[in-house]
Amino acid sequence: MFTDVQAFYAAREESFYEQGARIPMSRVYMDIGENYDETEMEFTAPETGVYYFFFGAGQETGTPNRVALRTWENSVEATVAELWVHSSSHNGVDMAARGTVVELDAGQQIWVTAMEDPLYSDTDHNQIFFGGFAYKPAHGPAVAFAAHRTSPWQGGPVLDPVPFQEIAVNVGDAFDAASNTVVIPTSGYYYIELSIGSMPFKAIDVEMLANGERIVHVNVASTSHSQVTTTGRSVVVHLNQSDVLRLSAGGVTGIFSDRDKQTTWMGFLLYADL
Repeated sequence: MFTDVQAFYAAREESFYEQGARIPMSRVYMDIGENYDETEMEFTAPETGVYYFFFGAGQETGTPNRVALRTWENSVEATVAELWVHSSSHNGVDMAARGTVVELDAGQQIWVTAMEDPLYSDTDHNQIFFGGFAYKPAHGPAVAFAAHRTSPWQGGPVLDPVPFQEIAVNVGDAFDAASNTVVIPTSGYYYIELSIGSMPFKAIDVEMLANGERIVHVNVASTSHSQVTTTGRSVVVHLNQSDVLRLSAGGVTGIFSDRDKQTTWMGFLLYADL
């Protein structure tokens, strides 16, 4: 599926209680290419290109936390995407996870930071984790996009399409910023992921539509969460050239996002039609 595989996966077997610090991992399960540094707690891009990263953390009973994927921008630490679980209404151990696509320069580092602690993890489940890989498709051209919202939205008429203020990755020019849609440039199988920050006491009702037909529905009817939390889902789907994707949010929806990008729509071509 990919050429010259560069991939890693690491996890933590115990909780972490150091706010503002990089998260050390107890065990590296895979490090193809030897790009993950356990001591520095970071992945270094072996070459300039597109990378997919995923990360997650557990939440202790009734306790919120916040985790950020971070890198250097002009010698300053900057958040690429954030996983925010601020609700304290969960009555048992919980967990959340998300991913995003990033463009990195050769030698650029990326890591996960505990923006707010504690983060829960144990030896049986490894709820704290970090992984990723270089996106270099073996069959077909590179097509990858990542669009972030940097402001919240809640209620009112249907929001269709859902607009995104920051287009972080747009290899292959699939994402059309003018219409807030994705226009498929190459037929094939795509991985598409949607991460959504949920406003306090608000439901989530977001559909992903292909040519007007629903292919994914993120539906969270619960409104008992006392603060911002994170939800989402992913899908592998076959799409044809010129198919048009968009997101539509129902009027009951409360989407949270700010400059730290808790809400992201991303995807990439896995395998082009032969």
